Amino acid sequence: MKVLGIAGTAKNTGKTTTTMALIETAGEKSIPLAVTSIGLDGEEFDQVTGLPKPRLKLPEGAYLVTAERCVDGGTAKLEVIKGLRAKTPLGNLQLTRVKKGGRVLMAGPNNRRDLNEAVQNLKGKGAEVLIVDGALNRMAPLAGTDVFVLATGAARSSNLATLRRETEILVRVLNLPRLVPGEKSAHSYFLTEDGKRSLGTDSLLSRDRVNNIFKNTGKVKEIYIKGVLTGEAFSELNLSLSPAGCKLIVSNPINLLLGEELQELDKAIKNWKKQGGGLGVEFDLPLKAITINPFFPDWQERGRFYQPRYVEEDELKNAFQSLGVPVINVVREGGENLWETVIFGEN
Repeated sequence: MKVLGIAGTAKNTGKTTTTMALIETAGEKSIPLAVTSIGLDGEEFDQVTGLPKPRLKLPEGAYLVTAERCVDGGTAKLEVIKGLRAKTPLGNLQLTRVKKGGRVLMAGPNNRRDLNEAVQNLKGKGAEVLIVDGALNRMAPLAGTDVFVLATGAARSSNLATLRRETEILVRVLNLPRLVPGEKSAHSYFLTEDGKRSLGTDSLLSRDRVNNIFKNTGKVKEIYIKGVLTGEAFSELNLSLSPAGCKLIVSNPINLLLGEELQELDKAIKNWKKQGGGLGVEFDLPLKAITINPFFPDWQERGRFYQPRYVEEDELKNAFQSLGVPVINVVREGGENLWETVIFGEN
């Protein structure tokens, strides 16, 4: 079973539309699939803008991993196959199968361990693909997926130059090369001429933390970060160490993106490499496609409501064409091209 992660860069960037395009294409091809969500998905209206949202619909025979209180939250009839150990604010996760197709409400695993439990329980059930619906601010569990789709668009920024710059940074991080840590370790560490030393924490989140750890350490040859490395902490590494000849390995690219300080992160990466530092990830997350959505909610101050607006579709797509990743407008092009690119395509 292939595990496919989808993350939106903001609300209303087309993540649900992308998910539905893949679900519909799988149905047309009679390919059995399973679906879950990192967080809550499937509401009728956006909780911020009040505008209608595309609804998640599953066909008969599909599998769904969702919380107990969501099982009866849609029009689909679900059969509970097994209760899982993983807990959510809406009850324990349930492995279900769709007995009658229709709309569903999803509240799935919110960490990598719980997603792994769902994957293990789906094995042997016949599903060929598990679609994991996520978001940029809750990407952590997606580190365990096999392939990845990024959904972005004007709702992230209607300024296409800004949107292009941010997306370029995301692509660059997601395409970092794999590097093998020099030491086997379940925790973050660094290597000096005197040997391996623990960081005392799995994540580097602040300048002060970096200063405290690397004060008077001498030449550092390798750093392994199992947890999160923020742009702020990365910037301080450039100042606290001599990057030349130092190999920096982060467990996965998502752990570089969780801070969401994209401009600072990008500057830190460029400075690190410019000074001769090596950078890579222990486990990669293959980015197979970018889907784009020209829609954005425009706040009307006089009436105090959001009005649907759109950027020009061709200009939006052209802004991403040089990123080296297939760019697909699923509303205009449908899900067939996306399915072939994601499931069978080569990056």
